[in-house]
Amino acid sequence: MMDAFYIKLESTIGSIPKDDMELIMGDFNARAGAQQHQTAHAIIGPSTTDTINENGRRLLDYCSVNDLIICDTFFQHKLAHTVSLMHPGNKRWHILDYTLVNRTFRSSVEDVRTRRTAVGAIGTVHRLVQTKLKFYLRSVRKTMQNKILEVDKKTLKN
Repeated sequence: MMDAFYIKLESTIGSIPKDDMELIMGDFNARAGAQQHQTAHAIIGPSTTDTINENGRRLLDYCSVNDLIICDTFFQHKLAHTVSLMHPGNKRWHILDYTLVNRTFRSSVEDVRTRRTAVGAIGTVHRLVQTKLKFYLRSVRKTMQNKILEVDKKTLKN
């Protein structure tokens, strides 16, 4: 099932031009741990709370192949603003919902955090993940062409 998801995601991402921003947000049911920051520090940041699971390995492999980073782990917040789901069995909090962005647009992501108040309002056990983006637009300079002024002598006499 997860393999089919990543194959479908790969085909969708493959159709996007490389100069465009790739922003993927969702519930990956993946847990990435602090020990992965030591080996894949370009993909995952130091602000993780879990130990890695099988879906976390798949997510890290997918990110390394497609040059994506896991934005949630690069911003340090209180635990209440980082975790997105409480496991119903062991009552431990986990980060399962992630925001992925391609490496060239990493500076466009200003912050990623979860919102606690949205849980009851939207009828889910997952917390709402908020990603704050700031786009830096390039200005295109217009070239001024030197035009030769043509003077109409008849209109000058008037």
